[in-house]
Amino acid sequence: MDTQAQTGRWQFWIDRGGTFTDIVAQRPDGTLLTHKLLSENAGRYDDAALAGIRDLLGVARDTPIPAERIAAVNQHFVLCGSGRVGRNVAHELSATGRSYVIIDPAMQEIEAHLEKHPTTLYVHGDATDDDVLIKAHVESAAGVFAITGDDGRNLLISITARQLNPNARIVARCHEVRNIEKLRKAGADAIVSPDFTGGMRIVSSMIRPQVVSFLDEMLRSDKNLRVEEIHVADGFRETTLGALNLHHSDYIVLALREKDSWQFNPGADIRIKPGATLVVMTTPGGREALSARFGHAALPPQEG
Repeated sequence: MDTQAQTGRWQFWIDRGGTFTDIVAQRPDGTLLTHKLLSENAGRYDDAALAGIRDLLGVARDTPIPAERIAAVNQHFVLCGSGRVGRNVAHELSATGRSYVIIDPAMQEIEAHLEKHPTTLYVHGDATDDDVLIKAHVESAAGVFAITGDDGRNLLISITARQLNPNARIVARCHEVRNIEKLRKAGADAIVSPDFTGGMRIVSSMIRPQVVSFLDEMLRSDKNLRVEEIHVADGFRETTLGALNLHHSDYIVLALREKDSWQFNPGADIRIKPGATLVVMTTPGGREALSARFGHAALPPQEG
């Protein structure tokens, strides 16, 4: 018998669009179900993907989703550490419409997060343990945050996550400068030092206060404006930026990166090729609309 059926666990594929979020679910018996929700519906839910999963599982909107009922979630983020840094990361992911699972060995830290975000998926355990990361479906995750307060633990998490998912992007927190190269060799794609970033914030507040004020206002905006990356899929048909007519109140194109070349404020005659990356200022809905235009998330084939 199929392992998924034996354990009574579901699989989910999520395709977020600017207007609608589509969810394809595979029940433990192999049956495929589909569910469509508005991507933004502030009166009913904070996150369309989580709301859809809850509907399909028959879980009430105000209670946590039981992670043990889920065999796989597609392209989510795994947060290893739910202290102050972890809660700030989770808040940003929620604000920009991204799904995530929290891992922490301290249940009181998880409960502190659940007080404000009761629908959050979580795993209670040690993220340096392979089995715990597997419970969080790290093998299908888009990225992993190794953000505990201990460099050694973040090193082990990076090693384990990289072994379980070679394609995930791993961002690690690091306090000691001497550990940065170790974390990079362990598999972390980016290493962030709170002391360094804090220092940059302090000096920026002194020498470019209006820029800092603008960025702060952007983060507080009701529209959740952010500077985001939009990747152009391999199957995209090459064309000019002007031909795409990317004029919308939800997004502004700031730059284009192709291989190692940057084009800031690209003109209408600039050609958009597969593999390029657009840097845009956008709302979450605008990001999803652009992502759908330049390449869809993969969904399982429909039967029949």
